[in-house]
Amino acid sequence: MLNEINKNLVEPKLREEAFNPTSGPPVWWSKLFGQVQAGSIFLSPQWMQTWLDIYGMDFSGRSLSWWQNDICIAGVILLFRPAKLGPFPIRLAILNTAAEIDENAPFIEYNDVLCQPGYEEFILDSLASYLAQQSWDQLYLAGYTESSLIARLQTRALPGEWRLIDKKSPYIDLKSLGNDSLDRYFSSNTRTQIRRSIKLYEERGSLRIDVAQNLDESLKYLDALADLHRAAWTRRGQPGGFRSPRFIHFHKALIQRLLPERAVELLRVSAGDQTVGYIYNFLLDGKVYFYQSGFAYEADPKIKPGLVTHYLAVQNYWERGFIEYDFMAGDARYKRSLAKSTRTLYWSWVERSNFRMILIKIARKAKHFLRRQSHTEASNQADT
Repeated sequence: MLNEINKNLVEPKLREEAFNPTSGPPVWWSKLFGQVQAGSIFLSPQWMQTWLDIYGMDFSGRSLSWWQNDICIAGVILLFRPAKLGPFPIRLAILNTAAEIDENAPFIEYNDVLCQPGYEEFILDSLASYLAQQSWDQLYLAGYTESSLIARLQTRALPGEWRLIDKKSPYIDLKSLGNDSLDRYFSSNTRTQIRRSIKLYEERGSLRIDVAQNLDESLKYLDALADLHRAAWTRRGQPGGFRSPRFIHFHKALIQRLLPERAVELLRVSAGDQTVGYIYNFLLDGKVYFYQSGFAYEADPKIKPGLVTHYLAVQNYWERGFIEYDFMAGDARYKRSLAKSTRTLYWSWVERSNFRMILIKIARKAKHFLRRQSHTEASNQADT
């Protein structure tokens, strides 16, 4: 349904264009992104172009756009690729840039359909109808908020059963701090931990924060961040990020594209000549989006590199007039200590009730039944 202002205009028409990753984002994407103020670096032309360059060849698909009087009022990219549910092959559909084949791959958040205000209901009806007519077994909807158009697809008659997970995204509302001391925002326990850790660091030399000033320095910071990140996760017995050449290539190319737009910053915190930590942030519309980090962890539990690095980063952005510091999805102790506010992001899978998916569900149930039977028999034998 169109709003009152647009009710006398011609109804928007859907246009389909074949997906070609070598051609970059659709020609209408950049202008529409700027007009709708999407508030997501993950929908920016720079992210799209870089993702298509590195990962796009793994997908087929098409771009969907809606036009009214030769004006593009909404758009989204619909991708397809082969996938597996266990040993079973399926056809996966995806909205925008997600579901990369690589295990270590970019992680999209704040995903949505680009849409001009006033057209949301019409676009939702049209998109849901289009998706229902396509051939797919599972539809993957990644990293969206409750207020997004993607979330509202649940109110439409999409064919299939929804599975959903949610992740908390902590953030600091810097605008609400006003001229108060930043320290007053944190709990007394957090303030104590920060002051104690800073005091220990300052015994080694002056504590400072540096922002990479050019591309060469940004890429050096990224390499150092990646080394610390891998080392920390290796100690935990897990792979962590920055282990895939494609993933590293993606971020180096992305930084190169975002830096001229002042939409990315890499920061280094040091104590004397010793590194405390690195942070990789995106910047958009006065907000800071923390994407990745590398910290120099130590055996002494009083030394808290993550807490101190983020504290100094938050202070830096608050003093520069930014309005929000978003830690984005994922759990970490320093996030819980520093942020009082949270929003929720969602990841959904819509599984179609077709013949293939019904067989897969039957196979899953049979596997779970046999597993329970095996546990029961093992337990009975142990009791005899």
